[in-house]
Amino acid sequence: MRSEMPNTPFCLFLGIDAFLGFPTWNNWQDILAEAHIIVAHRPNYALPTSGVIADLMQERSQNSPLICINI
Repeated sequence: MRSEMPNTPFCLFLGIDAFLGFPTWNNWQDILAEAHIIVAHRPNYALPTSGVIADLMQERSQNSPLICINI
């Protein structure tokens, strides 16, 4: 997809339950280089305050709203 649409931003939507296991995915760092990760809240789940996920959130978290445009 990237070669067909080099200037298009990609987003990967994950529930927080899946995101908590994200660092165990094969080549997960490559996904970070190619797509924005959008994490959806789920009841009874919370982001950790330490570890790989906490580090990712601190380094890459954005508070700006997501704007979707259909083309």
